[in-house]
Amino acid sequence: MTMAFFAIVYLFLPSNNMSGDAVCYAADIKYGYELLHWHHLLYNGFMWLLYRPVEALGVSIGITAFICCINALFSLSTLAVLYATIKRIASEQTALALTVFAGSCFGFLRYTLESEVYIPPLFFSIVSSYFFVRYSTENRLSQLLFMALAASLACLFHQIHLFWGIALFIGIAFLKRYRDLCIYAAVTLIVPATYALVVFLQDGYLTFDNFSHYIAYYYYTPASDVSGIGLKNLIMSPISFVRSFIQLHGDIAIQLSLKPYLYVLAVVLPIAAIYLLVRLVRSSSARRDGNRAVIIAHLAAFLLQLLFAIYSDGNTEFMVMLPFALVIMLSQCCNLSNRYVVWLASVMLAWNLTFSVLPNHFYNQYATDKFSEYVHDHPDAEFVAYDAGSVQALCFLKYGEPEIDNVFYLCDVSDGEFITDIIDRPTPFNRMRFVKDIQKNYIVLDTLQTIEADYGNYHLCKIRVR
Repeated sequence: MTMAFFAIVYLFLPSNNMSGDAVCYAADIKYGYELLHWHHLLYNGFMWLLYRPVEALGVSIGITAFICCINALFSLSTLAVLYATIKRIASEQTALALTVFAGSCFGFLRYTLESEVYIPPLFFSIVSSYFFVRYSTENRLSQLLFMALAASLACLFHQIHLFWGIALFIGIAFLKRYRDLCIYAAVTLIVPATYALVVFLQDGYLTFDNFSHYIAYYYYTPASDVSGIGLKNLIMSPISFVRSFIQLHGDIAIQLSLKPYLYVLAVVLPIAAIYLLVRLVRSSSARRDGNRAVIIAHLAAFLLQLLFAIYSDGNTEFMVMLPFALVIMLSQCCNLSNRYVVWLASVMLAWNLTFSVLPNHFYNQYATDKFSEYVHDHPDAEFVAYDAGSVQALCFLKYGEPEIDNVFYLCDVSDGEFITDIIDRPTPFNRMRFVKDIQKNYIVLDTLQTIEADYGNYHLCKIRVR
């Protein structure tokens, strides 16, 4: 019954307001443009191989819908493996309660319902944890090998899962099985070997310089928003951490203004969550017979992933796995009241459905697709967009134009005339407000077109930046 409910949510409520990254990845897969991406090496090519037969058979499904379906299947599989993992080291009721909790978390819901890259690698990491749990108690070579292979696949599907693989290495070290440490490390050399092969095939040669630049490509580019530890980290990291569990976004204020009756849920649900959380803490006790190796490994996974996400300006994408590491760890640290865990998960899910999943599915919030159509129809004009990345990605997806060189963020332009959506477009309190400077002197020259959007109409205007 639980899996059936999650299947309905995951399969039938995909987002219709995807991030620019999600749209761009879908376009890469649709056109076979960048099938080996340094950031998530195998993901694009894997999805492309799955999509080609569907396309050849003439099945009427768009690329974003197809990717969301595959992500949904991976998400359901992830929950099934998580349940099997916890069930081996805790009661069946605890395993079910903690699986419901993980499946209700906002980060997991969000990336399941978009054409994003974070769900398949999470699946492989949870598979690696399943084999680690078995290996820690049964000590079989086959389990060690499957653990290392799954951890390697997770990293090849997204390099952020390197830290999960390192955490399992720490877990093996805690068990003092030093021969197995060497075997695990040897198997996971699949990851750098695969990257090295890709670099060699692309560049025709392999050196430390081009290899290291390819692996850490983002941090060598001007597009990187990472600026080290500073004010952005301190502001965004706590918000992003909470968003791993529940939706917190400026869009909620817009939703409340459009549908004032939602204020009831906006008040009742947090009060219920705080009450249930307090009752859960008070009714829980320390567990003395837990698997210490499992605790150490997943505490390490939690901390390593969290610290890197904080370093990356509190990137919420790098925190999607935190609830999963947490529930595996808690299953061994604590005797939990399963009833309160399920009730807390239910309240959390109600909040996430109300203020994220349902609005993202049913609304065309900012109608960025209409702006992208205008950009396509006016190739000789230059544009300043509030979310230039999304506009560029939509042009790529809809028209097969991977290089859009006439759409900019306001912070990236100097003097000149531009067409823009920034004059009266709804601008929610979000991450972009911190990482992009949207303050600059300009004068409005003309109003060209009205964009009708569910979160508020706005205008495309001609401006002069000075």
